[in-house]
Amino acid sequence: MAVINTDVSNVEPQKSFEPVPAGTYTAQITDSSMNPTRAGNGHYLKLEFTILDGPDGTVGRKVWTNLNLDNPNKQAVEIAYSELSAICHAIGHSGQVADSEELHGQPLEIDVSIREDETGKHQPQNEVRAYRPSVNSAPAASAGNAPPWAKKAS
Repeated sequence: MAVINTDVSNVEPQKSFEPVPAGTYTAQITDSSMNPTRAGNGHYLKLEFTILDGPDGTVGRKVWTNLNLDNPNKQAVEIAYSELSAICHAIGHSGQVADSEELHGQPLEIDVSIREDETGKHQPQNEVRAYRPSVNSAPAASAGNAPPWAKKAS
């Protein structure tokens, strides 16, 4: 049992657990964790994206991707590092990542598709297919080129 002591009477109920429609969305990474693989022989980085801009009903929705950064399958690892590089390029990150939280909160565009389960055992789910810089955001200003009103007085 978990004591939660909360009141959700003023919270909008979740409308759908269906995948978001396939398309391009402005999103940001809002959570990440390193998890062991089901087989126990590697680890994957789980990234949660929150949609910032899209058709009605999609803003605030979540999509996830897993990057097999530690896996006996070399091709899976190559694909994962290629995706991580694409994410870093899309958010203007240097690519030197010490902690996945460095990737959080930066807008980027993601192409989302819907993957059907041919076996019929699982529901359809979203899959992130591509990462690009967001057209709706300007690159973050560094301290050296911040506008005059944002600079600290010496």
